[in-house]
Amino acid sequence: MRNFIQHTATFQYLPDDAKKLPYTCCEYNAALECIEQMIESIPCAAKDLQVTMDFVKGLFGNMANFACGEYSESTTRCQELGPPPKMQIPQKKSKKYETVMFVLIDLLESMKGFSLL
Repeated sequence: MRNFIQHTATFQYLPDDAKKLPYTCCEYNAALECIEQMIESIPCAAKDLQVTMDFVKGLFGNMANFACGEYSESTTRCQELGPPPKMQIPQKKSKKYETVMFVLIDLLESMKGFSLL
């Protein structure tokens, strides 16, 4: 989960606002895949894989489905988008995030013309 948070935090520095949300959605899909692989590797949890994945997806699923649209785990849009470009993050702007919500707020506020306040 920490990788998801840190990778997603870098997307606010993408120069193209139109790609910030798609990359975030693709990172979310990759995190789900990683969680599923991790659960499958734990013998006592693997038997309840679907229940556990439904729970995990339930935490952010509705928001992700609404925001991500065609950039979901059931499409090829993330493969078509390709990997995010390598970026240099200004050291003074680098933050340590503990929750996904603050990352998403900063990401949205980094988009021109978008403000939560």
